[in-house]
Amino acid sequence: MSWIKKFIILSFAFTFTLSISILALELISRVFVPYDIDFEANGYGIIRDLEISFDVSNLYASDNSKVVYSRDEFGLRKGCDNVGDVKMLTLGGSTTDQRYLSQTSTYQSQLQNLVEKSMDKDFCIANAGFDGHTTHANLFVLKKLLPEVSPELRPNYVLLYTGLNDATFFYFANIGWRKNFKDFLKNFRIVQIILPYYRYLTFEQDNNVDGFVGHKRKIYKLEDYTVKEIHPNIENLNSPAIQRYEQNLSELLAEIEDIGAAAICVTQFHKYAKNIDGFRYGINEFMKEGFSGLDFDYILQNINEVTLRLCDPKNTIELSENMFDEDDLYDGVHTTPKGSGRIAEILYYELEKRWGF
Repeated sequence: MSWIKKFIILSFAFTFTLSISILALELISRVFVPYDIDFEANGYGIIRDLEISFDVSNLYASDNSKVVYSRDEFGLRKGCDNVGDVKMLTLGGSTTDQRYLSQTSTYQSQLQNLVEKSMDKDFCIANAGFDGHTTHANLFVLKKLLPEVSPELRPNYVLLYTGLNDATFFYFANIGWRKNFKDFLKNFRIVQIILPYYRYLTFEQDNNVDGFVGHKRKIYKLEDYTVKEIHPNIENLNSPAIQRYEQNLSELLAEIEDIGAAAICVTQFHKYAKNIDGFRYGINEFMKEGFSGLDFDYILQNINEVTLRLCDPKNTIELSENMFDEDDLYDGVHTTPKGSGRIAEILYYELEKRWGF
């Protein structure tokens, strides 16, 4: 028998054995691992009852190079012990999560301090935002997870700081085989079981990952903004992203009304595009396939317009990049403690003026 035939036979035997083993593990996991709310939450990357320390010395200047990131049994970062004392709940993605900031440095904690000082009474703010969450995942948290794991949570206000991840959601869904392959793998129960452990092991690496989905330190200079034309195929990304965002945000607002809370919407900002000499420029190759920061800016502006329309301008607080200094962010979107403090100041000013805080 030639070595080629031996190789083919051995390869086939290995593939067959591996497939049978994976199938057996999948069947066992489906029989013995219940598909409950905890399991479903794992699929959304929701972290509960966890405390982990991060080295942030590569992200921003701080007196402490280590920060402690923790989530309680409900998956919240909050400024009070009793979940029933929460007055405001915040939802969003990584810019709400602020994984690499200590609890006291988050905009929620700094805003809580400002409100409590002004009102001279407790006003607990809870953070239910998670890295990578779109409004679809926010809807799961608000409508399914929190009512089941913490039914006593009845906030007076729900603050939605959303849009960034929705602006790129359909890019990752429609371009490239990696997204489709990842979605295929997530159909397997055994993969869903392994995912939380994989995420835990990669937590420490995320603050050195480049690109939009990472947290690597990146300060953009004037010469980085070179793109001045929108990609000709941008509407292929923009239209489905806007449609999905509008649907999800409508459902979120309806759910907030159903629980008897008031919705406060906040538009998102970034540093991937910049006004220079009266023109808008973007950074090059912000996303793959030739899409730039200017393309992302185009989609996010449209998403922010949807936010204003659905939430109503009187219930929407608008943030823009010109409100922030260079050292307020450690990359294009994620805030340093100083930047989160700036967000807290803007929010407090608007809350006091419009809602009487």
